[in-house]
Amino acid sequence: SPASPSPASPSPASPSPGSPSPGPPSGDSGGGAASVCSENACGRCSCNSNGCQTADGACDCFPDYRGDKCEFYYPFDLQHTITLDVVQGVRSRPGRQSDAHPHGRPRYWRSYDWSNPNVQIFARDACADHAKHSHLKMRREDSACIVEIFEASWLVPKQKALPLSPFEFETEFLAYVDSNPTVGLGGDSILDYVGVDCDAGGARTVRWMRDRILLDVRPDAALSTRAEIYRNWVRYLRRRDHGKPHGATRSVLSSNNYVLTALVGGVIRDTLIGAAVALACAYLCVLVASGSLGHTTLVFSLVVAECLVLTFTVTCLLGYEIGIIEAVSMPIFLGLSIDYSFHVDHAYRVAAHDNPNAEPARLVRRALETVGAPVFAAALTTFSSTFVLIFARLLPFSRLGVIASINTTYAALTALVVLPCFLHLMPCLRREQGCWQRPRPKLQKLARRSRSLLRSLSPAPRPRTRPADLEMKLVKITPGV
Repeated sequence: SPASPSPASPSPASPSPGSPSPGPPSGDSGGGAASVCSENACGRCSCNSNGCQTADGACDCFPDYRGDKCEFYYPFDLQHTITLDVVQGVRSRPGRQSDAHPHGRPRYWRSYDWSNPNVQIFARDACADHAKHSHLKMRREDSACIVEIFEASWLVPKQKALPLSPFEFETEFLAYVDSNPTVGLGGDSILDYVGVDCDAGGARTVRWMRDRILLDVRPDAALSTRAEIYRNWVRYLRRRDHGKPHGATRSVLSSNNYVLTALVGGVIRDTLIGAAVALACAYLCVLVASGSLGHTTLVFSLVVAECLVLTFTVTCLLGYEIGIIEAVSMPIFLGLSIDYSFHVDHAYRVAAHDNPNAEPARLVRRALETVGAPVFAAALTTFSSTFVLIFARLLPFSRLGVIASINTTYAALTALVVLPCFLHLMPCLRREQGCWQRPRPKLQKLARRSRSLLRSLSPAPRPRTRPADLEMKLVKITPGV
């Protein structure tokens, strides 16, 4: 077998947290010659050899190093890091569900040749290749690549090194698995990293291998930060798999936090798309029911602006992240906000229809006298019911109460203050066709038909008894009158 590689020199002791990063002594200390940065790959000399320099001149520090020039050392708490698994030999989509496999039967690549010499080198150099890219945020010293650990802890003491012949590699690796090693695995079992199965002939084979990567990212980091790092990993593994040797398979990412981040990101994206579709449908429905393009556009513009102000308040002022609760509640709050403003606008249009020559101020006053109190009462009851959720012990319910209370307040102010101001400042809205001089007979005809359809579907009102009829009935019933 080839000569074993020389063991790496021991690293110096780690400095205390917050202290300057370890480095060679300067030329002024000890009277020796000034040290020179020997390796300037990716601009490391400009970052105290503790990071890589980006295109704009900033330093992208390695794990545990902070500062503008990566001059400070802060050890990371390994209990609060994200674990990312890179699996070889498993397909990304599971098979059918069963009692033994409730989440789907795992599917393996038949072409996975784990004992191929080229695959051995490809798997051994995985961690070293990952660590070359600082944007992946990999903690090299805390990650576990199983083939690399197998060579360092099992083959090197035997004066062996990869690559081995397929038969010898299978024999040595299965013996390594049977020894139940613990070195470099962080206390986990070897069976958490290797999937050993028996084929039809009874011979054991390896179905999959997993490398456990620790990232220099906290699980509670911002959703955008985690999503960006995962996208970097997906793009990087796609490029690396493009040059994989024959016998290797595509890498599959697996992590609870990775799945949760993808789920939350998908929910937010789909909810925002649904909110846009719901807004468009609501706009068309209100436009058909009212028959006024100007009034409908004004109401929806103010409601959308109110939702944007709500989003700014929640994200910037309160510091909330856009999660599942915030994304799902936005379309609901949008529908609640439209109701208040639409009632006020409808009352204004009715007042303008009854008094076409009245001043805008009188029309606004008439509209507020008609529906101002009901709208305020409706907003007050909604605010009272949602305000109680603020004191809930569960954080999602508490946040929902805060956002709902703020939205109700903003919606009431928009309907009772902002919208009347716009109606007063835009007297052209008094006309039936709105601020556009060209009449739209088709739209008005469609609106009239819609209102007629609504009247036909509503129950007929009971006929009122006139005073004369009531007097005649009293005369007939009461004798002697």
